[in-house]
Amino acid sequence: MSQTPWGPQLAVRLRLADDHFVEGAVSAISSESLTARFPPDSELLLPLGTRLPIVLLGSGPQTVHEARVMQRGHQEGWVEYGFQAAGLGSFTSSGGRNRRAAYRIELSSREVLIVSILPYEDNEPFAPIHAHIVDLSRLGLGLTLPDEAEDTLFTRDHVRLEFVLPGDEEPFQMVGLVRQRRFQGLTLRYGIEFDPDRTPGHRALEERVNRFVMRRQIDVIRRANRWQRSS
Repeated sequence: MSQTPWGPQLAVRLRLADDHFVEGAVSAISSESLTARFPPDSELLLPLGTRLPIVLLGSGPQTVHEARVMQRGHQEGWVEYGFQAAGLGSFTSSGGRNRRAAYRIELSSREVLIVSILPYEDNEPFAPIHAHIVDLSRLGLGLTLPDEAEDTLFTRDHVRLEFVLPGDEEPFQMVGLVRQRRFQGLTLRYGIEFDPDRTPGHRALEERVNRFVMRRQIDVIRRANRWQRSS
């Protein structure tokens, strides 16, 4: 996936083991990878393969992302690091199509959240499709689907979604707009944006999703602090 060059408006911040911060300039970014340059006097030394949280700073609110160190080198007097996102869609929104910026969380492989996909139009019935939620924001979610589901969904733009989130046992019932379809390896991935105009009570539902996402963001920050103290 190609990376997009960024100007100085986007920066990255790392918290080191001795409890001080190092900031660098983001030179390229995509949904899956990020390259950042740090001043040579920062004495930054991160082993390849290290998994750590990083903070992105820009014109909007800061966001925390799980990342893995993939490369290290020197470029024009800078110490340059390449980071890989812990999963798809960590560093950027889906193609700039979101209505506004939103923090996106990724679910671990140990946590299985199921969403039922139902027909939006009554005249196009199909049996419910059960998919795994892999990432979530207040604007939408990413799914992995069984291959046979593509035969049912490939011509549909809107679907109904029903799911439950931990800590919020009241079911969510929302209408989603299919924004992205693609294979990641052998897995069929769908990106679906919640449709506020077609979802009854959308504002209240969005606030509930956002509360769940913010709780998870706080958990990431707490894990980051524990990781730094133990390093």
